[in-house]
Amino acid sequence: MFLKKFILTVLVLVVSITLIQGIVLSAIKTLTVWVQADAVRLPGYELVIKKFEETHPDIKIELTNVPGGWSDLYRKLLAAFAAGTAPDILYGKGYWLTEFADKGLILDLHKYFIRDQKELNASSFFFNHLMIGSSYKGHIYGLPRGEYWYTPGYNVDLFKQAGISRTPNTWEEFRTVANKLSNPEKKQWGFALSTYSRVDPVCVEAVLDTWTRQAGGQIMTIDKKTGKPTYNLLNKEAKEAFKFVVDNIYVYKNTMPPELEGSWETLIYNGQVAMWWLHGGHISRFRKGAPNLNFSSFLMPKRVNRATYIADNKFVVNARTKYPEEAWSLLKWFTSKEMEALVAPYEGHLSVWKENWKLPVFQHPAYQGMIRQFSLPETVPFQTHPGWEAVRGAIARELQKAIFGKTSVEEALQSAQRVAEEELKKVYEK
Repeated sequence: MFLKKFILTVLVLVVSITLIQGIVLSAIKTLTVWVQADAVRLPGYELVIKKFEETHPDIKIELTNVPGGWSDLYRKLLAAFAAGTAPDILYGKGYWLTEFADKGLILDLHKYFIRDQKELNASSFFFNHLMIGSSYKGHIYGLPRGEYWYTPGYNVDLFKQAGISRTPNTWEEFRTVANKLSNPEKKQWGFALSTYSRVDPVCVEAVLDTWTRQAGGQIMTIDKKTGKPTYNLLNKEAKEAFKFVVDNIYVYKNTMPPELEGSWETLIYNGQVAMWWLHGGHISRFRKGAPNLNFSSFLMPKRVNRATYIADNKFVVNARTKYPEEAWSLLKWFTSKEMEALVAPYEGHLSVWKENWKLPVFQHPAYQGMIRQFSLPETVPFQTHPGWEAVRGAIARELQKAIFGKTSVEEALQSAQRVAEEELKKVYEK
């Protein structure tokens, strides 16, 4: 009799424990997150997620680091959205936000933002990022994390060895210094572009858009009433700017040629490139990959001004997520001042919380040059439009024909203008 009671008691306990475990497990909500990160940045994501799960035991995070580059992630995301398999949360390029919001792919976060403004305790600096770069048609669709803009980076030791006492101030000085620091026969170049072959908006920014603005022009304007963009790649400033870039490669031979793009980072590490386009993500990689590299940054060289663009990456939420509140909680966590400070040594980009710029990691001379650049009025955020990736990708393909020496500057710009107009028709004349 005693044995039967004992067995019955054990069975009841087992069933009870199983039921309790089932209830606990069913209460746990899983959020899927996609990022694109190199080996330096990935530990930062993992650290932030670990701390989030410790303080949110009812939420589990499944992190996927999508292999490839940003363009690969973009294509995979479009396919995943179409198949209904996109993640709950995405960390991607800031300029995707407009397109994804326009297509209804990501969640309108405005009501959450309005509700939690006091909790966010956003500084005016962070708030401006939200209003300018994270909104579409007046509504918030994402939260920014880490901002970046191009400034020229340079090898301090190479400058000293060549007897160059200061960094170039104008386009003319930039070319003169690049010429002095170049010896193609020894695979030594005065300058290297940040990209030559990327078929995406970054390529257009690096080889044309930024330079055109420095020359006093623009390649695109957006109608304030309709939001529709107009491209003008054939204005005199764009022609002057693109010719300056291409001539530096093929006439003056002071810029690393495109066929060596795959060795870009190695050549910088080895002291074979004196100047290059630099942003914060490079700084963290360089400090880890080449700890003895003595590098810094300086203001953009001036033609009419020293223009460059402010960009950032965003956390956005899938419009179909089952857990919008939990996803919003994770976005706030990822982009908080405390978490941005935590990941600063991994991430590389300057924090969107200006208060964090006082952190030791940002006292490196290269960051200080970037901060000086930020203070200039011509350092402005991107204005984007629906179809940004497709339009700018098409432009990049045509510009690359001149960058790779296959056609003239004029022909490349003419064909780029044509394809830009064709792509815009697909977006705005549906």
